[in-house]
Amino acid sequence: MLPPFTQRFDDQVEQDLARWHVRGASFAVVNGDEVHTKGYGFARLDPQKVVGPDTLFYAVSTTKAHLCAAWAFYINQMQTSRSSKPEFLGTRHSRISSRVTLEDAVSPRTGVSPQDTSYGYNGTSTTWGVTRKRRHSPLHTPLRSHFGYSNTPFILASCALEAVVAVEPLAQCLGEVLWDPLGMTQTYGGYYEAAKALSDRGQALAKSYTWSQLLLDGSAETSHLVEEPHQENEEVAGAGYIISTVLARSFYYWTSYTTVVDEVWRPRSIAPAGGDDYLPFDLYGCTDLAGTCPPTWDDTKVYWHTGGVTDAGSYILLCPTIRFGVAYFANGQDTSSKIRGLAMELLDIALCIQQTLAEQYYTALERLYPGAPGKPTVPLALPVAAYAGAYHNVGYGTLMITATKHNDEGGALEAKLSERSWKVAMCLTRVNGEHWLGTRPYMNSPRKIAIKARSEIGADGKIESFHMVMEPG
Repeated sequence: MLPPFTQRFDDQVEQDLARWHVRGASFAVVNGDEVHTKGYGFARLDPQKVVGPDTLFYAVSTTKAHLCAAWAFYINQMQTSRSSKPEFLGTRHSRISSRVTLEDAVSPRTGVSPQDTSYGYNGTSTTWGVTRKRRHSPLHTPLRSHFGYSNTPFILASCALEAVVAVEPLAQCLGEVLWDPLGMTQTYGGYYEAAKALSDRGQALAKSYTWSQLLLDGSAETSHLVEEPHQENEEVAGAGYIISTVLARSFYYWTSYTTVVDEVWRPRSIAPAGGDDYLPFDLYGCTDLAGTCPPTWDDTKVYWHTGGVTDAGSYILLCPTIRFGVAYFANGQDTSSKIRGLAMELLDIALCIQQTLAEQYYTALERLYPGAPGKPTVPLALPVAAYAGAYHNVGYGTLMITATKHNDEGGALEAKLSERSWKVAMCLTRVNGEHWLGTRPYMNSPRKIAIKARSEIGADGKIESFHMVMEPG
């Protein structure tokens, strides 16, 4: 494996954290048996405490994947069914209640509305309170008809786990079923449990910060960081209250549950396109029993889940087929989406995508012109300057070619397509005779691609046409 935390990656992290006013982030990368962790920035500002791999962060909605992992272990050990129907998963509609299963809850496709704004009101400050109030709520959509991501179905599923394991609260239940067997000693259920452990271990719990301009209480000139108070979030215990580190033991063993229950990855629900939240993947996938979404990236299936509250964010990315995973926690708002590209950068490094693209570029001459000499042995028919001019194609319009070097032995041309959505500037260097190698950036990215080109001389001894591959691959 290439070292994941390169200087280029470190520089990109610093730029992204500064751009989005994020104080700190912690990353973990697992590739086979190799584990790498690194912290960036600050866990708190006053007094300053740098982020380390052992810094505790809010894992927020990636809690859902922990819950699903615990259910997977329980189902596997107890030989029970994911199609079981805990009676309190139901609604006020008795006919629907008799059909709602655990699988429906964590897919999620129960038809229940999000109800986030009801949490904390009139007895809903606990998961069981939310579950009881659920009986009074109408269905948002018919059962199993729509993908409906929200906290409530996972809250119901967490109560179901407590009931079947006969252990409360959920933190103790998850500890017994998942964390303790896997040695996840630095994962806690909520702020109070984490705070108690902190006093014993001397670890740091990252303070969370928001940027006032994004909260609409400050202008660009007076914007500033706002330190937010710690939250317990007990009412969303099964959906978003875990506090953890990205240390190898916590992260690696959590991801390893995929080897225990393969069935967990089977897709259940079609997730609709959701705009930028689903980029940069090329497939709007299905959710599965792991509480994740599995699109693909460079022909590799990727399972992911985000987590976010007002002042903290998390992201988990798993590739079971290549035994690879990335997780990060950060103490700023919207970081589950704002710095998600950093996780993809680490995946690119693991898949050697950047290295492969570079190799394709640097070996382009041998690949496109096998057997060609390193230097031209057959001269051009005309002086390099004679190849300059305007060349027209019905589909692509006019290509302007200018001579950049007038040394006939090493002459080069520049070809430009202007007034296009993506302007093209291509360098054409001689290969041999009338054969050329064209190189240009891919759209506006640093990536470069290479193409074949050939000039043709007419019977009158003048340049007649240029043939080139405009769409490589």
